[in-house]
Amino acid sequence: MPQRSKVPKKQAETQQQAAAQTTAPQQPTLWTKARPVLVAGYFLTLAAISSTLSQLVLAPVYGSIPSAAYHQPIRTSLLFLAFMLGTALKNFISLDLSWYLPIISFCVPALQHTLLLYSTHLGIELGPLVTETLTYFPLLFISAYVAARHMDTGNVERMLVPAVAGVVPAAAAFGYLTYVAQLTSEVIPRFASASNFLSRTNLQLVVASLYTLYVPSKSTMLAIPAIFHTMFLNPHYVSPHTTEALNRTLHSHGWNLLERKESVTGYISVLENLELDYRVMRCDHSLLGGEWLVTEQRKKEGITVAEPIYAVFEMLEAVRLFEVPESRHDENALVIGLGIGTAPKALLAHNIATTTVEIDPVVHDFATRYFSLPPHNAVIANALTFVNDSARAASDQYTYIIHDVFTGGAEPLSLFTTAFLSNLRALLAPNGAIAINYAGDLTAPATKQVLNTIGTVFDHRCRIFRDAPKEQKKSSSTSTPTNDEDDDNEGDFINMVIFCHPSSTTPLTFRQPIEADFLSSQSRRHFLLPRPELELRFPTKKQTEGMELLTEENVGDFEARQLESAKRHWRIMRRVLPAAVWENW
Repeated sequence: MPQRSKVPKKQAETQQQAAAQTTAPQQPTLWTKARPVLVAGYFLTLAAISSTLSQLVLAPVYGSIPSAAYHQPIRTSLLFLAFMLGTALKNFISLDLSWYLPIISFCVPALQHTLLLYSTHLGIELGPLVTETLTYFPLLFISAYVAARHMDTGNVERMLVPAVAGVVPAAAAFGYLTYVAQLTSEVIPRFASASNFLSRTNLQLVVASLYTLYVPSKSTMLAIPAIFHTMFLNPHYVSPHTTEALNRTLHSHGWNLLERKESVTGYISVLENLELDYRVMRCDHSLLGGEWLVTEQRKKEGITVAEPIYAVFEMLEAVRLFEVPESRHDENALVIGLGIGTAPKALLAHNIATTTVEIDPVVHDFATRYFSLPPHNAVIANALTFVNDSARAASDQYTYIIHDVFTGGAEPLSLFTTAFLSNLRALLAPNGAIAINYAGDLTAPATKQVLNTIGTVFDHRCRIFRDAPKEQKKSSSTSTPTNDEDDDNEGDFINMVIFCHPSSTTPLTFRQPIEADFLSSQSRRHFLLPRPELELRFPTKKQTEGMELLTEENVGDFEARQLESAKRHWRIMRRVLPAAVWENW
């Protein structure tokens, strides 16, 4: 009988422990549990950044408000659909879509540029929707689907109560994506002017590279033609080569790009019309102003100073002509919103100490370098903060206030609330006057409510003038682009100037201008003094009784009504500049 080998007791225990470790399932570590959720968050983060960038790319062609009309509802629907499918299909098919993401994301800029060239044919209603349906929305859906599958492998649902296990991950993804998209929509424009690397189309390539970093695949080579197109043929990509190519395109349409930059309020550029010799500043799909160039031919015609191309900017200067009972000494002025600086330049030329408040540093820079804005007390800040702080300090009062804010096809309504306008009134001297430029449809309820708010704050001591007759709304020359209303009778979308002053005893009248008021300008002779035939009946206190005012609490409700106004503004701008200029920004 063979003798049994004896194994020491301690060695036997060690062998048993080793056997147990090989047969028993290993407990997942914290990293193993967290990794699928972190990967899902990675894809949702890139999808959220892409959401912001997609909207930024559409804004110069369609305007920010029409571009966003369907964006958020569709984004929400696609995210929840992707999570539902990711959960429903997990037991039937193992479909890995992640390798498509680098290809799609690299192709998005090229596809967007191509589709935006058809903006006139697609129109303001379908254009943004079609463009994102063929570019951003597929990227979002696949990113959300991949995120859902990763969260499923992390057994996130098993940690939850069965009744809500299928809903909570999707709701959490929605909240996270919405938060990141909101955050990046605030951060990216803030730093965009610091470097061309941070421009919207350049960042799209960065996001695509981050997709590739996690999903490296030889299939990404399929995107090389799209990458080449973006970097060398797409004018939206900011580089010396693409800027040169952009100008070749613009020259064929009679325009020349002097400079462009992205900034806080959008895509800012300065352009010249090569045929009619005038210069404009653009912000996304709107104009901040323009001037005729003083050419040798114009000098022969007696035009020796730069004339604004739109009468409304000179009408604002009529705030100086408001008659008051006592004389004004040591006049000073506050201008909210700079544009190209037409009104501030005029005030400074009249030796009036002028403070301008402009939120966008690039607008101020371009106004100084391309439109001869002289040195003055320039404040680069949010007007809301500046005015509120100044009113609270009660340190300064101004003889004249000009309120001229408009960009992206709509007014920033926070600057028309009762609180903001009341603070402006507090900054207005007792013998002072204010001029407010507002662009909108006179027939729209939102416009009526804004006018009612202005009238209420200033005790209905106001008069209102449109910038040109309804039948032939023209700028300061018949040869310039006009701000005509829509031909389809959608309403009466106009620029209007509201003049108010706080005195209850002074009649609302203008003095006749003298030669010095015109500043050697031919157009000011025609447009400085508001014409009686352009006056509109300002709503009386009795007529507006019971009408809602614009407040900080309900400003969100008013913003929802701006869509139709923004669409009308888009159609007007398409007659001001050729479509190619808007599309090839």
